[in-house]
Amino acid sequence: MSLYIAALALLTGGAFAALGLSARPKLAVAVATGAAVLACALGLAPSLGVLASGGALDLSLPWNPPLAAFHLRIDPLAAAFLVPLFALGIPASLFGAWYLRPQLGRRGLGAFLCAYDLFLATLALVFAARDAVLLLAAWEAMAITSFLLVSFDHQEAEVRRAGLVYLVASHLGAAFLFALFLLLGREAGSFDLDAIAAVRGGAVAPALAFALALVGFGVKAGLPPLHLWLPEAHPAAPSHVSAVMSGVLVKAGVYGILRVVTLLPPPPVAHGVALLLLGLAGALGGITLALGQRDLKRALACSTIENVGILTAALGTALSARALGSPALAGLAALAALFHVWNHALMKGLAFLSAGAVVHATHTRDLERMGGLWARLPAVGALFLAACAALSALPPFNGFASEWLIFTALLRGAVSAPGAAGLCAALALTALALVSGLAALAFTRLAGVALLGEPRSEEARSAHAPGPAAWGPLLALALACLALGLFPGAALRLLAPAAGQLLDLPPAEVLASAGPAVRLGGALPRGVLAFLALGLALELWRRRQVRRRGQARAETWGCGFTRASPRVQYTASSFSQLLLSTLAPRLLQPRARVTPPRGVFPGPARFEQRVQDPAEERLFGPLFHATARRFRQLRGLQSGKLNLQLLYTLVTLVALVVLLALRSAP
Repeated sequence: MSLYIAALALLTGGAFAALGLSARPKLAVAVATGAAVLACALGLAPSLGVLASGGALDLSLPWNPPLAAFHLRIDPLAAAFLVPLFALGIPASLFGAWYLRPQLGRRGLGAFLCAYDLFLATLALVFAARDAVLLLAAWEAMAITSFLLVSFDHQEAEVRRAGLVYLVASHLGAAFLFALFLLLGREAGSFDLDAIAAVRGGAVAPALAFALALVGFGVKAGLPPLHLWLPEAHPAAPSHVSAVMSGVLVKAGVYGILRVVTLLPPPPVAHGVALLLLGLAGALGGITLALGQRDLKRALACSTIENVGILTAALGTALSARALGSPALAGLAALAALFHVWNHALMKGLAFLSAGAVVHATHTRDLERMGGLWARLPAVGALFLAACAALSALPPFNGFASEWLIFTALLRGAVSAPGAAGLCAALALTALALVSGLAALAFTRLAGVALLGEPRSEEARSAHAPGPAAWGPLLALALACLALGLFPGAALRLLAPAAGQLLDLPPAEVLASAGPAVRLGGALPRGVLAFLALGLALELWRRRQVRRRGQARAETWGCGFTRASPRVQYTASSFSQLLLSTLAPRLLQPRARVTPPRGVFPGPARFEQRVQDPAEERLFGPLFHATARRFRQLRGLQSGKLNLQLLYTLVTLVALVVLLALRSAP
């Protein structure tokens, strides 16, 4: 536990040191980055040690605030979420030092660097807190620091709006969490999570506690329809912050739901089915929204909704199978979900960091203004393509490994579960197959439109490749994605104690349930890698033969086009127009602006399409506008006159005295 405490102390010290060095921005960046990298390395060691041993690290210290205690514990479930935090924190922090270079000398960075290191520290504290008051304090600190990071470019109106939406959503979710832990703490007589777990919620209805946790933590996880903040905040934040938010912050919501599950009685089938349905809705909705986004980072944010939906559906499958008395199926699904937590952190970290390098080089997030970037940014382009392949669940990358296990779990459920349960598993399997197909299409669109073809703007035409300081952290993440895709067994052995803790099963039994699926699925990535190596060898041999024979390269027949032009390329909007207009036109209501070609010698034509988020357009938008109208009607009560304010205070005090008198009357 001493290494974990040292990591927290180093992050906190680095944060305030960077704040004190605001007048020397280069030194502030170096101090904050060094503290973050070293702290993440220190925190990674005990987290992996807990998973390897299956034990726990515990620390309890006296604390002055009432009803609270500084109680920390790193058990396997907490360690399963701490590992991706610390593993992603290292390359994200290194990339951030490069990403912030253009800001040196232009604006103060001390406050931002302080907030970043404190953000990592509070995230780590959320996962290890074993007292409800400490957990809520860390949760609120995490929300405030991440809000400050999202609002870094606050001079832009879009960023200010994103920060406000995120802050409001965070505090609305926190209100449900306060209600949840007040109920559980009252029954246990303590806010210590061990005491709450001992009484299993007491007289609190498990359905009520689960619903409060689902809303309170589901806001942060981006579960539908509570995901409204996510596509706003992720694009607004600096790219290395977006990587940590997408890779780890949203998983804090998933962790919170799982932690509450361990505090309550064994969940019934209904709780698992609720998670399964919410997960499927998030997966389908998120990837469909990603298909209609012109903003590169916004499309990646929508993909985060999809991936959180996939792992939530897997967790719902695990809880349902456990309630139906199928421990092998439950173990496989839980292990697959936790493995996807790791995989998504690496994949989405790679995607956001490489997208950040692209945005840094082109000064735009608009896909329609990119194109031809592979030739100008070969290293970053190749690594972004690797991220897209991993997020499309293509072998040999890690996205395939975890989604293979999820598909295997659902297939087993469809075959072995009786009656309605088997039908539900089969329908879920079909829905996730559709999600996988749409994901491949969505990331083909991102990679193809951004990297291939001809530049569509002067910014893309003049983009310059960054140095190793930018693509070095990306390469480390890409190699990690490849390693987990080729050798998933080591990661699954580490995650087995966490899955066992969630399901009250021995880790060996959980690991045994995944053995056949791992052996069958592990051969395919290695085969694909061998095929790719063979193809590369043949291409090198072909080029050598061409050089030996002195053959010249020439353009192939271009169907009458004498030279390549961006006017004959698919745009981001036209690529997905047919699918979006037929898949869910009533739900998404895509809005198009079309200027068709006219005449024998047509002039410029134009097609733009914007997809509507149903949660924003039909639920929260009307609700917030109606609430704002009601509150505007109360403005007359706030006149700013002191005597009127004193009258309000007097009336309130009299009402409270009367209420107390009535309550004390016999």
